This record gives sequence, C-alpha cells and structure tokens, in this order.
Amino acid sequence: MASDIIYHYCSAESFYKIIQTKEIWLSNVRFMNDLQEGKYIREAIRQVADGEEADNFKKNHKRIYGSAYVSCFSEDNDLWSQWERYADACKGLAIGFCKKQLEILLDTLSSDEPDTLDRKEDINLIKIGYLKKRCLHNRLKEKSPSMFEAIPSDRLTMDGFKNDDFGKTLWTYKNPFFKQEKEHRIVYLLPNNGWASNDKILKPKAYHLTNGGVCDHYPLNFAADNGVVVSVIMGPLTANKKSVVKGYLKDAGLPGAEVSYSDGRGVIR
Repeated sequence: MASDIIYHYCSAESFYKIIQTKEIWLSNVRFMNDLQEGKYIREAIRQVADGEEADNFKKNHKRIYGSAYVSCFSEDNDLWSQWERYADACKGLAIGFCKKQLEILLDTLSSDEPDTLDRKEDINLIKIGYLKKRCLHNRLKEKSPSMFEAIPSDRLTMDGFKNDDFGKTLWTYKNPFFKQEKEHRIVYLLPNNGWASNDKILKPKAYHLTNGGVCDHYPLNFAADNGVVVSVIMGPLTANKKSVVKGYLKDAGLPGAEVSYSDGRGVIR
C-alpha cells in the first residue's frame, strides 16, 4: 500500500530554506545522482528490442528527451542510504509531506491554465517503478505502445505528448539498484515554448549552487495552512534540538507538523 506521507531528505540548510520560503525546488534532471536518469528506458529497449520497434523508439526518445525538472521523495522516513547521501551525511532532516495535499496542489496548478492547454500531463506526482529490462520492455509495450510507433516529426515534441504517457514515462522507471529508495517524485515537463504557468504556485526559473556547480530549478510554492507538511524527522547525527525545530515550524505557520528523531540516533557516529 502506498504511503500517505512521503519524505524529502535534506541538509539542515535546505530544511530551513524550504520551511522559510514554503517552496519545493524542482531541479533540472541533468544534476541527478543517477547517471541513467531518463536514459534507463532507452538502454533497456536497446538491449531487449530489435527491428522496427527498436528504431522507432530510438528516434522517439532522441526527439522527446528534453527539459524535465523533478523533486524526489521516499516512502521510507528513516532509511540509512537516504540519510547518508541526501541529508548531509546523516546530519540533516527529512520533511514529511502529505501525498494527498501535494496532489491537490498540483491539480490546482493544472486547473488554473486555459482549457486549451491541458497541463495535467505536464506536472505530476508519480511513484517510481523499478523493473529489470525485459520486464520494463513488456510493461511499456502494454502501457505506452506509441513509444514504439513511427510518429510524424511535427507531433514528436514535448507539447505533442501532453496527452500521452511518453514524456512522463521517461522519468517513471529506474534501475532496480535504487529500489530501496521507494521513490516518489514530482515531475515537471517544460513545454517547448517555455515556462507559462501560475507564478503564485510554480514560480519562474531560478538558480542555486550545488557541489556540481550552478543548477537551475523551478520553485513550487505551498501554502502554510493547507497541511502539506505533516512531519519532520531529525537525522541520526543531527545537531538540531527538537524544541528548536518545533518552535521554528510553529513560527513559520506549521504548528501541526510532528517532530521526532531517527531511530538511528545514538546508534551511529
């Protein structure tokens, strides 16, 4: 059963910024840790399929692979690998977001657009699937047959696939090596004509520094009183005090969020 709460692991600095600004950053997928991000499907089809369907998929993938922005979450609220890799070597925190409220937020964003632009397929909260290559090929043939068809060039754009699963599917499956992450993610597919959204919810492109340099992102704003943030888990090696974190959440307009420590506290060093 899917979790009602999904967790974003982050450093103390990122936690402070997320709560202060009420923003989730949807970052460019080019800066993801998974080197096969968006390409795992291509490699699976290359190794499993052949003939016309393989050629069609290769052409479709090359044309559709473009700008995508994501924010990642886990169903697990206390996972060692997540603390170690994404939460400042276990010194950070994990923010628990209500999955239902995030979906409502994204639906609100979609419904604010003109009826002629169905953006429901442009920004979604999806659960990642972890399939071996043969199983992935079979799943795609069943669920997204258009990925293996010869599609005219004038249709094969990000806008052309708004009502198709192709664009979204590229970011829906990962190598089973990562399955312990139990990942969910918000995926925003940038239209060919650029960002054209409600800047009160999905704000214009911004930039931030990472270990790899400058990264671009789109800030997704969530309201303080809509129950999006429901819990905060403090990492095994956190220097934060529970009372201070609770006070910060209260002063930031999130008094209902529960605060607790990782079970790893006092176990590792």
